[in-house]
Amino acid sequence: MARSFAIARPLCVAASLTLFAAASALHAQLPGFEIVQITSDSPDDSGSQLNNCGQVVFRKRIGESWSTSEIFLYDNGKVFRLTNDNNRDVHPTIDDAGKILWLRGIGNAGVTQIMVYEHGEVSVFRENAEGVSDPVGNASGAVAWSEFYDRGCWSIDGDVHLSDGMGERRISDGAKSNQSPHLNSTQKLVWTRYDFCPNPWISSIMLHNGSGVMELTQGQIQPQLPEMNDSLQTAFWSRTEQGGDLVQLWEDGVIHTIFEGGGPPHINNLGEVQFTDGGYTFLYRSGDIIQVTFEYAKHGGKDLNDFTEMSMEAGKGFQSDVFMMRRSRTGDADLNLRVDTLDYKRLNDCLRGPEWLERNRESPTDTLCECRFVDLDEDNDVDLKDAATLFNAFSGE
Repeated sequence: MARSFAIARPLCVAASLTLFAAASALHAQLPGFEIVQITSDSPDDSGSQLNNCGQVVFRKRIGESWSTSEIFLYDNGKVFRLTNDNNRDVHPTIDDAGKILWLRGIGNAGVTQIMVYEHGEVSVFRENAEGVSDPVGNASGAVAWSEFYDRGCWSIDGDVHLSDGMGERRISDGAKSNQSPHLNSTQKLVWTRYDFCPNPWISSIMLHNGSGVMELTQGQIQPQLPEMNDSLQTAFWSRTEQGGDLVQLWEDGVIHTIFEGGGPPHINNLGEVQFTDGGYTFLYRSGDIIQVTFEYAKHGGKDLNDFTEMSMEAGKGFQSDVFMMRRSRTGDADLNLRVDTLDYKRLNDCLRGPEWLERNRESPTDTLCECRFVDLDEDNDVDLKDAATLFNAFSGE
């Protein structure tokens, strides 16, 4: 059972929407989107992930120590600090219900705990003295993660575990090093199975479809870091025989190379794939490759949601800041590049009055979610000021 810790109400500070100085500025190249800068005050803000409510979680290094970092949340123009424990809090993820999972190492020790933030409280979800990694959840409450054993080549053999409505169970077979699970909304999951004994090492992408386990990759060189959507489309990163990078997509038993080069991909339920190559962020959409940013960003794109919004990171050397590419606040809530009666209906459905979220917020993860698209002045409510702005932008059918 998870152990709970009482914590003070998280610090809330206004998020900076100021873009980087000219040489490093990020600008959205997709119509209907803009890029906002979330942080600008830390030597290392990284590990950003986002959900379909436009919330971004990330870890911030505190001071000069690499062993001390804390978890922060961005939501609709505000940043909340969720942890304040002087431990190593890293690799956060957030699902559409607002539950946040991350890894914790106590003091300077290695990472041995999976933490969860839910309804304003922090608790230990899982603990393993030999190491844990890669926690990921979905909005129905399922969680997948990896646990390691001090055995095997490199002494990092491990297994993927799944906790869902059927209880907790080990999904992989107890052999090799099973890492990097990714979970969709229907409890299907993919992961990487590494064999570190050969030189060079080899790997495979594995799929658990609810009834059994199958291998998706055969003949690919070092495939790893898969992500899967609800249609079971699986994007992953692999290598060429010459040592180059490939972004590949498994779909209905067939593997396509969608880009020669590029970093770890992220896929959404539209079948779009985000990846980074040479410090620039790209989007694969309907067979086309779209360059999203034209300014060099050291870390580039980090995550992608079903509204084609992205979390990104940019910086120099060991420094980085967190950005978000989001839908522009023009009143075009359905992203059809016009403001029409459908957008006006969305506003009417979301109309709650001034300061609605601030008056009703019980936890930092409470959010306007899709109603953020008609919060045109970004004050965390949808009221008559937003209605007036949308009316002035109205273009008809």
